[in-house]
Amino acid sequence: MSKKRVRLSLNEKLTGSQGTYTVRGNLSLRTWDREDNRYYDWEEWELISFNKGNVWLECDHYNREVSLYEPIGMPEELPNPETLTVGERIRITLPDGSSVRAKVEEAAVGEITASEGTTRYDAHAGDKIAYAVLRYHDDDGVMGQLNIETYNGAELACYTKTILSEESQTLLFGKRLLPRSGKYPGMLGVVAMILAVIAVVVIVSFIASKATEDETEGTYDNPETGTENTYDPDGGYYPYHRPVYRPRYSNGGGYRPVYRPRYSNDGGGYRPVYRPRYSNDGGGYRPRSVYGGGGGGIGK
Repeated sequence: MSKKRVRLSLNEKLTGSQGTYTVRGNLSLRTWDREDNRYYDWEEWELISFNKGNVWLECDHYNREVSLYEPIGMPEELPNPETLTVGERIRITLPDGSSVRAKVEEAAVGEITASEGTTRYDAHAGDKIAYAVLRYHDDDGVMGQLNIETYNGAELACYTKTILSEESQTLLFGKRLLPRSGKYPGMLGVVAMILAVIAVVVIVSFIASKATEDETEGTYDNPETGTENTYDPDGGYYPYHRPVYRPRYSNGGGYRPVYRPRYSNDGGGYRPVYRPRYSNDGGGYRPRSVYGGGGGGIGK
């Protein structure tokens, strides 16, 4: 038997926009789905109101959908849902007297697995409720839905169904009827946080290991011998070191000075640090004012 999901208790008073409801009783039900080869569970709560009479709240345990069922009188007797098949089309007369063709969207038999309090049914575990869902379009093209059911083949009842959002639940009954995140919302949050921390640790460890590998492995050109030098963890670089004060080394045999960011390969000379641009047309310098920046004025 599936546990209750709705946050209600017997004899509880619910006050909302349409008055006060009193929780009278509840039923736990299930139905067997042949295609999915499994049971689907739901629960129903009967409420009493001076304004609305007896109404039912239904909670589908599979999709957590909460619906309000309100009884409706029909001018003509509807067929027994046990005799209907899915996809069948039947003609029914609506309360306003209009006649429409309705399609059977669902037809099944539910089994009561538990009951609490008092309901309109003298329900016991193992009893059956046959039900069907009829959908139709009225003369204005508006789609409607009727739900018919019979308990143990007895009196036939007809209801309209309204799916209730969290806002509608609070408006009608003064509170939200289901927890927001299921049974263990806090536990799910903790698990998600732990997984996130583990992922960060793994990524940081991987980056650190790659950095260490880059520093302790690989080959480096020796300009004096023309050979490659391998890093030895015990003895360091051999037989040649790249100077700490020199971030880049020339493969042509010389150093590119630290104070000289760029080296000229055309004549063996230096392009001075204080001279950002060098003239290749006559070997001279192109002067540049420290205040100039391209025509935009000072600071541009």
